[in-house]
Amino acid sequence: MLFYSRDPGGANCVIPVYQRLRELKGVEPLLWGKDFAIQKYREDGLIYRDIGDLKPEEIHKLLKQFDPKVLITGTSYGDRTEQRLWKWTKESGVYSIAILDQWLSYRLRFSDSGGQPVLPDKILVMDEFAKQEMVAEGFDQRRILVTGQPHFEVLQDKAKKITVLDKKKIRKDLNLQDGIIILFVSEPLSTAQHVDMGFTEQTILQDFIDEICHVCPLEMVNLLVKLHPKQQPEKVRNFISSFAIPKNVRLSLIADFPVLPLILVADIVIGMQSTVLIEANLLEKPVISIQIGRKGPDQFILSKRGIVEAITTRNVLKQELRRLFLREGRKPQKILPVIPRPIENVKRFIISAFDQQ
Repeated sequence: MLFYSRDPGGANCVIPVYQRLRELKGVEPLLWGKDFAIQKYREDGLIYRDIGDLKPEEIHKLLKQFDPKVLITGTSYGDRTEQRLWKWTKESGVYSIAILDQWLSYRLRFSDSGGQPVLPDKILVMDEFAKQEMVAEGFDQRRILVTGQPHFEVLQDKAKKITVLDKKKIRKDLNLQDGIIILFVSEPLSTAQHVDMGFTEQTILQDFIDEICHVCPLEMVNLLVKLHPKQQPEKVRNFISSFAIPKNVRLSLIADFPVLPLILVADIVIGMQSTVLIEANLLEKPVISIQIGRKGPDQFILSKRGIVEAITTRNVLKQELRRLFLREGRKPQKILPVIPRPIENVKRFIISAFDQQ
């Protein structure tokens, strides 16, 4: 069997399932990747094949050479490698499986550059809510299986093992001062193709920092801006350099530091529609979704499930920040319900598909 991913979200789903299957006797899964997935593979010390420099015809030739019984992929968009792999495996009679990582952009993930559907044999999704949304968009429900999101299981297991002493070390490693810790999670919306949400990471960060400057208290504020792997730190640094940031706001751009420790030491996690906000919610951290300028309905799963109400005006953002700085009691947020044991659920389905080939 062959695993492939390209985006961070896809890699996060593929890796734990690949690792679980490696433990089985008689199973020798292969791992391919490119671009942003490679760093994830390296962090976990995995053996992989980087196909980023290969032309489509070279990847096709390599696929024929290995001739896997089953293909398991992520679901990135903006790159068509997964779609090509699904097409080629269909032509070769190889069973293909895609693991969905987010409640967003279903059509974009399963279409070619011309907008025509390109589908694997089975799509494994996070929950029944995702399945029903996809069915409402025209997907055949027989092609969709609810298994849960593998990365969420990994995240929660790792979080349980981090102690108070570990958190103190994290604060020291980040050189954090006494005072409130805000984690702002950025996304590369300004460079996303075929997506116009009415806001970008730049407009939201500008609004956010402007309002912090207006309502910031005298105490120290540690503002951690976590960049997405697709973002270039120097460009973001140049963008932020024009901001008039108060002396007691210590802003740090963070590119390579793992996300989980940042969530655990933060007092609150703020962003737009990032999966990191979902992860923070699962770890019982308060979350704010800023979508000032949004076009159309709110697509963020925490909003659609009634867990957060996205902020769409500067005035409401100002009010929320004042509550935060004044330590006013915030209404506890509900936790997103997730499917238990997703890694085992996905593993069992893959083995079943493998045995039938």
